[in-house]
Amino acid sequence: AMKACGDKEFVYYLPRFTAVEPDVPAGVPVMVHGVGQYNKYNDGRKIYCSYICNMFNSNFPLDAYQVTHSVELFRRDIRELASRYSGRLETMVFGRTELMYTRDPHLASGSITDEKEYTFPVYRDADGFAHILNSSDFMLLDFMKELERYGIDSVGIDVRKRPAMLAQLVGQAFRGEKGADLAKLKQVCGGVYNTGHYLRKE
Repeated sequence: AMKACGDKEFVYYLPRFTAVEPDVPAGVPVMVHGVGQYNKYNDGRKIYCSYICNMFNSNFPLDAYQVTHSVELFRRDIRELASRYSGRLETMVFGRTELMYTRDPHLASGSITDEKEYTFPVYRDADGFAHILNSSDFMLLDFMKELERYGIDSVGIDVRKRPAMLAQLVGQAFRGEKGADLAKLKQVCGGVYNTGHYLRKE
């Protein structure tokens, strides 16, 4: 994967929970999910903090290279946070948000459907945890200029475990390519998006 990145920065996305934290070569940037991981890898390399870190916790390190804020913030929260936080800030703009993380041994990879007929993808990781994802994709493509005005430094796109074709369509859309097929992208995503808490009323 590092070779495939070419001159693009490769950031090692650490597992959320493991019995033993993996050894990552010195100098390789990492994305951490908690203070413990931050302390282990804080050896001079770039450290990115995922939204799971909870930057509002009193123990949160203030010298991370970049922080992804919570996906539960709405637009006013994001605007005010960007105006007060001096570090690099990232907003997630696409992907199936993780709703639950469990060790329930009865929950297999696949999907579950609730009483309202919404279907939620489920996958199990190598450490035995099950990840339950949202029934639709989070999408903030229409608000990119607004986020730029707020001073957001980076946007996050999560296409892990998704088809390569979808990743390509998403990349073309967010790069603003002329040939970007937004209708096809929406179709591949099941015909519906959500904006999470972004448009939530105060």
